[in-house]
Amino acid sequence: MFGYSDYDRWDIASWLLALLLLCLASCAPEPVAAADTIPRAAIRYRGDLVRQAHLVWGLEAPVADFAGQIHQESAWRPEAESKFAGGLAQFTPDTARWICGAYPAITLSPGPSTEDAKRCDVFNPTWAVRAW
Repeated sequence: MFGYSDYDRWDIASWLLALLLLCLASCAPEPVAAADTIPRAAIRYRGDLVRQAHLVWGLEAPVADFAGQIHQESAWRPEAESKFAGGLAQFTPDTARWICGAYPAITLSPGPSTEDAKRCDVFNPTWAVRAW
């Protein structure tokens, strides 16, 4: 058509494709660095999370998924509070009461009367991790 052979067309197309890929690669955002360390606040609850996840879900429990969710919900702050929810797992008070009624085994083992009030408390880290 313009004096180009099929070979020349493929050669030009290859160079254009390479140029396009180079441009796209240079415009790509920098990859987000993965966290190399466990957040300091998470270390405090790591044992509870692993123990409770294995107790409820078995040894193949997706502990990292649970940890990620808790990190997203409260950044490992048991006192975290939003407009409707609170605690590590950000349960609403209604959901906490429902969980305690529907799954009594999730409540902590009976203890002194002062501990009974904490058994279904969204701000009790151990309960929140187990109910999660």
